Amino acid sequence: MFNFIEIEKPYTIPSGLVADLLSEKITGIIFKKFLNQDEIQKVRDGFYNNIPTHQKTKINDGFTSYPISFAQFTQAKKHGTMNIEEYTLIASNLISTQEEVFGLNILEKISSFLCSLECFEHVQPIFNKEHNKYLVPFNFRELLPGNGELIIHCENLFFNEFPDFFNWLNVMDVKDNKLSYFIPLQNTELGGELCCFDLNWKNVKHRETPHVLKDATFNDIDIEDTTAVKRKFVKPDEGDLLLFAGGNVWHRVEKVRGIKSRITLGGFIAETYTEGEYCIWS
Repeated sequence: MFNFIEIEKPYTIPSGLVADLLSEKITGIIFKKFLNQDEIQKVRDGFYNNIPTHQKTKINDGFTSYPISFAQFTQAKKHGTMNIEEYTLIASNLISTQEEVFGLNILEKISSFLCSLECFEHVQPIFNKEHNKYLVPFNFRELLPGNGELIIHCENLFFNEFPDFFNWLNVMDVKDNKLSYFIPLQNTELGGELCCFDLNWKNVKHRETPHVLKDATFNDIDIEDTTAVKRKFVKPDEGDLLLFAGGNVWHRVEKVRGIKSRITLGGFIAETYTEGEYCIWS
């Protein structure tokens, strides 16, 4: 049902492992200790101390993100509060100031790591040729104790919810959105697990509520019924890099409990129509 492969240092990738992930023969790969403790501290301090509060987006009382994600940009563009030029400027500033702000070139570390292990031939941010700018390659998510959670979703759901944005991606050579990735920068004492459900995108018609999905014949799927819907909880350690099949696997992040918030850095890795080329975005 679920198969997460943990790989310790020195990292050795079995032949065909990434192909198995892309074809969903396995659910995810966890690269242990991708960031060391010093790197974790620098990046986390950069998020807390070097990013002004007004630049962070408050999604709700339990969820803050930085920089703006594709979903937030789509809504801002729709309401006339942000245009493409402003969005790509945010992305450019993020990419060009990584070492200054976070003490680490995060994008380079992720892409060079994945390519060095021959997970992918080439990984880079999505490039918008029309505006000669990149799109946001990753963002931070902070889920606060008590209210912080991410409701059930899968990345392919966004094709339906944000068609204009994904049509735009398609024009920029982006083929699909199979993989999600994230790095925990601060784990919680309780809660905050990634919960993967034994439900595939193609078997679910749509999300009715945060707790009820509709299957292909419009029957209710109560995801809180643990006897009806199998699930697996995954909680990588701080500094681990997790790649998982978030495009088709329905998943959520459990409500954060305890004192510490859950801070992650992540986004998506997508295929392009150019063989061997992958893009990283958020």
